[in-house]
Amino acid sequence: MYAASIPVQHRWLDTAGNVQGHPDLNKWTAHSDLGRIVTEIVTELRVVANSASASKPPASPARSSPAPSLSPYPGSRASYASPRRQSPQAQIQPSKQPSTPDTSKMQRTQMPVIPAVFPELDDLSYVGFLNCFAFGAYRTNMLHSPLCRLSEMEKLNSDKRALKQFVKQLTSVKEFTQLRDEVLHSNMGTAKTTLALETELRELQAVVEAQRAELRAAQQALAEKQARQQRIVAVHALLEQLSAAAKDVDNETDEIATQFAHGDIDVTQFISTYLPQRNLYHERTLKLARVHQH
Repeated sequence: MYAASIPVQHRWLDTAGNVQGHPDLNKWTAHSDLGRIVTEIVTELRVVANSASASKPPASPARSSPAPSLSPYPGSRASYASPRRQSPQAQIQPSKQPSTPDTSKMQRTQMPVIPAVFPELDDLSYVGFLNCFAFGAYRTNMLHSPLCRLSEMEKLNSDKRALKQFVKQLTSVKEFTQLRDEVLHSNMGTAKTTLALETELRELQAVVEAQRAELRAAQQALAEKQARQQRIVAVHALLEQLSAAAKDVDNETDEIATQFAHGDIDVTQFISTYLPQRNLYHERTLKLARVHQH
């Protein structure tokens, strides 16, 4: 709500001095141009105030009536002679608009430095001589003239052979060509050395393959022996061997006793053969008994 600071008669103002009659202000929306509306109100009220002050004679210099000013607060009125007013014209305090950024302080991309002289264009000595010689110019006078340089550039643009020759004469191209030749020569030498050692390399590969075959055979034999050793030294295998040996000794002693009973051997032979074998049988049976106990 906007109000005039002094009483001014206008169709847009009500009895309290508030601005309500402007057509755009009554139909104001979020998309309306508020700045334009306020400018129109201030301009119109300023014209009315100036015409009213011009029609009335001034009473005194100290009692000069100031121009109407608008206040953004509803119901606020100003006195006729306010000594603290800063401006005699109509004032209004609209909402603060966002300030536009200062583009003068923005960073700008600097243009690259363009050299004034291109050394590559001055190296057109051979092609320029041929081109200028075709026009009858001397090498000492016309070689570096602007006309000769222009003719050289036109010659390079139209003649692919001349352009190729010019490119070959450049320093960077010469260095690159030299490096390429060195690399090719080095690769060729390496290839020749490798081919010369190919026969020896094949012989060494055959020897390595033979040694690998021998190694595989030895590993297989070792694996078989280790498996056999594991079978022999296993606990159950040892117990079976000990039990079979004890049974064999028992059978031998029984046979000796049978021979002695039938009179095939005398007492001396019986004692010398039977007792050692029987002692061996008892030792083996005791060992089996101890193992089974544990």
